[in-house]
Amino acid sequence: MAMDILTAIIPTIIDYTVRPVGSQIRGGVGKTTLAKEVYREAVKEKFFDDVVIILNVKEKTSNEKIQKEITKKLRMDVNESEDMETRANVLRARIKEGKPRVILDDVLERIDFEAVGFVGVPNYNRILKEATQLAKKCGGLPVLVVAVASALRESSLEEWKYALRSFKRFDKKESNEKAFLALKWSYEQLEDRELKQLFLLCGVIAGRSCEVHLIRMHELVRDVAVRMAN
Repeated sequence: MAMDILTAIIPTIIDYTVRPVGSQIRGGVGKTTLAKEVYREAVKEKFFDDVVIILNVKEKTSNEKIQKEITKKLRMDVNESEDMETRANVLRARIKEGKPRVILDDVLERIDFEAVGFVGVPNYNRILKEATQLAKKCGGLPVLVVAVASALRESSLEEWKYALRSFKRFDKKESNEKAFLALKWSYEQLEDRELKQLFLLCGVIAGRSCEVHLIRMHELVRDVAVRMAN
C-alpha cells in the first residue's frame, strides 16, 4: 500500500513548476512515514538541487514560524531579526536560482504561500471547498486525488464545481466502480488524442519490457486503462 501511494505521488513532485502538491489521507495511515519516504526518494534520485522536509507543521502556529524553519533547512543566510517580508524576498531569490522542493508534513491550517516567499504559487483558497469535497469523493486514495487534481490544475472555480457535480453522480456506485469512473473522468479531460492512445497502450503493455525500458503503471490505473482499451 505504501509503495503504491509513493508511486502515485513521486511523478507530481518532480514536476518543476512552482505549485503545491497535496495528499489528503485519513488519520492513522502513516502520512508522516509517507512524507519521509517521499523525501528520501527525492534525495536519493537527486530530483532537485535541494530537498527539505518540515515535520509536524501543525505545531508551527504562524506563517512566520514556517518561513523561518524553511529558510533554516535550506541553509539560507537570513538574520533571525529580519522581518517576514525581507525573508520572503530572500526565499524567492533562492527559489529562482535553484530548484528546491519543500515537503510540509501534517498541515492543518491554510498557509499563505506568497507571504512565506513561494513566488508564483497560485492561491488555492478559492477552490478549497470544492477540492476538499472532491478529495473525499476519491476516498482519500492518493492515486485518484493526484489524477483528478492534475486534470483540474489550471481550471476555474466553475470547472471545479462542474467536476464535483459529475463526481456526485458516482455516489451510489461500489468503491471499485467509483475508482474506475474517477480515473475514466480524468482520462476524458485529456485534450490530446495521441496522449489518450498512449495512456491506453501503456496500460495494455504495463509490466512488460519494451526494448530497454520496463513499462510501469499503478495497478488500479492499469486496470482502468485495460478495461477502457477493451
